[in-house]
Amino acid sequence: MITPGKEDFGLGVVVKQQGERVISHTGGIQGFVADLRYYPGKHLSVIVLSNTESKETLELSEQLSWQALSGTLPLVAPAGTLRDQILSADRQLFDAYNICNTVQFSRSLASDLEFFHDSTGLTGHDWNVNALEKRCAESTKYHRSLDEQSVQIFPVPGYGALEMGTHRFYEKGADGSEKLDATPGFANVWKQTPDGWKLTRVLSYGHP
Repeated sequence: MITPGKEDFGLGVVVKQQGERVISHTGGIQGFVADLRYYPGKHLSVIVLSNTESKETLELSEQLSWQALSGTLPLVAPAGTLRDQILSADRQLFDAYNICNTVQFSRSLASDLEFFHDSTGLTGHDWNVNALEKRCAESTKYHRSLDEQSVQIFPVPGYGALEMGTHRFYEKGADGSEKLDATPGFANVWKQTPDGWKLTRVLSYGHP
């Protein structure tokens, strides 16, 4: 039954080698889509059933399989955890920014980062890391906080997530005084990778 006869087809199932050997089949008709995947080498089964005709059912099955096989995320993520994951990645990025940890800051940015700032223009990964290093060498310091109430997060199936909201930048002088410097809006695109969430596209606007 699980020996491919014609191309990848056995008897009623599809058998492929995708890093791991997987035996699978999808099914659907008006009103539902289902997907079954069995990875014999890992004794792992992934089953997704839905009462929708959306292709997102298969994308979810692919994502759950990847998560289970890579061990980077929980197999079944409770509802609402995407927001928690993105907010955590966002906090990690700017915690590094606030304490001038340029190594961690760099790791949070995708190598193909495109960052558009309405006063700086379009920049990339290295430019932003270098800019933080220069800023940290100045006597005037800055720190950023996220207005989490303003944040909206939308899943991008098979890729990551879109985050939109507002953050606040504060300027701290050499005498310890602090003032609000800017409250720009932003739109971030986060990419899910085996090494965690990476910031890959940024639109930052509303700077004085």
